[in-house]
Order: sequence, then C-alpha cells, then structure tokens
Amino acid sequence: MSNLSNVCLSIRSSNNKTSTARGYASNGKALVSFTNKGGVNTLKAYPKADKVPSYLLMDEKEYTAYGNAIKYVYNSACHVNASTTNKEDESIIKVYTTDFHSCLSDLATIVFGDTFSMQEYPSFGTEVLAIAKTYLTTTMDGDVSPANLPINRFVKALEPMLLSVAAHSVFLKDYERDYNLACKRCNSRINKATAQLDKAQAEYDKALSELDKAKEQIVKDKSDNTIKASTKKTHENNLEKAQKEFDAKKSVLDTIKNTINTWTIKLADAQKTFEQAKAEDEKNS
Repeated sequence: MSNLSNVCLSIRSSNNKTSTARGYASNGKALVSFTNKGGVNTLKAYPKADKVPSYLLMDEKEYTAYGNAIKYVYNSACHVNASTTNKEDESIIKVYTTDFHSCLSDLATIVFGDTFSMQEYPSFGTEVLAIAKTYLTTTMDGDVSPANLPINRFVKALEPMLLSVAAHSVFLKDYERDYNLACKRCNSRINKATAQLDKAQAEYDKALSELDKAKEQIVKDKSDNTIKASTKKTHENNLEKAQKEFDAKKSVLDTIKNTINTWTIKLADAQKTFEQAKAEDEKNS
C-alpha cells in the first residue's frame, strides 16, 4: 500500500522477529554494522546470498547507501558535538552543523523517502546529535569489540528512533497520499462508467424488447400453419440476430456495472485503510 523504504520495513521486520523470539516487545538487530580499521569506521559487507537474514529486506545497493549515510551522519554529528563542547569558533561550528544537516537530510531521504520534510519532525536533528554524543569514541572503556564500537551502538539506538519518526509522520503521509491517489483514480473510473450507463441501459432495453418480439413471433409461427416456411426461416434468422444483439448489449451493460461496483469497493477499501492508519497515528501521538 505505502511506498515506505525497505529500511523502515527491515527495521520493523527485525523488531518483530526479535520480539517473537523473546516473547515481549523488543528492538531487533541493527541492520548495518561497522568494523574499525586503522581508526576508520568501515561498513561490513552485505551478507552473501545464503546468509541474508529474513528481516533484511534491502538489496546490496540499498544496504550500502543506508550504511554509508549512517556513517556520514555519525561522523558529522561527532564533529558538531566536539566543536560545541570545545567551544570552538562559531564559524567552525556552523560549518560542521551545516554538514551534519546535509548528511541527515540525505539519510532521511533514503529512510523516509523524498516526501519527508524535516519540518514534520523539527527535533529530529537535535535527537540524533544527542544519540551521537552518548556514543563518542571516548566511551569504549578499552573494549574494542564490534558490539562496543561507538558507531554500532549509535546505530542500535538510532534505528528504533527512525522507525518511530516514520510511524508518526511518513507512514500516515504515505497512506494519505495513496488515499488521495485512490480517490482520484477510483472516482475517475466511476464517473466515466456512470456517464456511459444510461446509454448502455437504453440500448440493452431496446435489444431486450426486440428479442422478446422475435421470440413471440417464433411462438406464433409454431401455432400458425398458414405462415410460409420461408417466412418462418426469416423469423428464425431474426431471432438469432436479436439474440446476438442482446448478448452484446448485455455484455456492455454488465461490464459498466461491474466497473462501477469494482471501483466503488476499491474506493471504500482505500478510505478504510487510511482511516485505520489515521486512528493508529492519533493513538500513538
């Protein structure tokens, strides 16, 4: 129904799998992780075909784009936090901040799609900076295992937040857009078919009347021995033609009625889906 990114769908799928395994609501495994090579955070390679976990719904291209975007956001956030903590010159902080918001915007487009606007969630950047500040390189405490790598802990904390942002903005916005498109598409089909209905009904009624007359004539022919055989043959041909004409007009009328009914049902389903999404959004707000 919606056009949500495979990132959001993967996060949700991972959460569902972990929650099912544990028996209670829980955040799932992080979709991407990094290793530290020579002091540089390096994205782990996309799993081999037979090793891709069921919850990972991204292909290699999506995985790489998402992972790199995460890395750029984390690095730029660390620069903002460090320059602010060290009380560096405002011009330097501004450069880092501009870079951070640019990286965050790129990540948002990958995760939420190009329909997302930062104005929908104004605290998004501040919250991401806060998460990054919690997981600086100085928090490793001598433990250099991948699980303790700050950027991996950052990802682990960030992904549930991304899903939450989507649930409160992108999800509903996608449903609303889909509903508006459905209204336009369905009403267009319904109106077009309805405009053809009166003419089709009139032609059907006329064909039915002609068919009834032809049938009545055949009945008369059977009870009237004075009618010539050649005339009866003509009447039989007329009945055959009337039947074909009726079948054709009935098919047209049935098609139009089915079209109206089908698109009316689709419109009702779209409205129901949107109203359910809206109610769920209001409940979670």
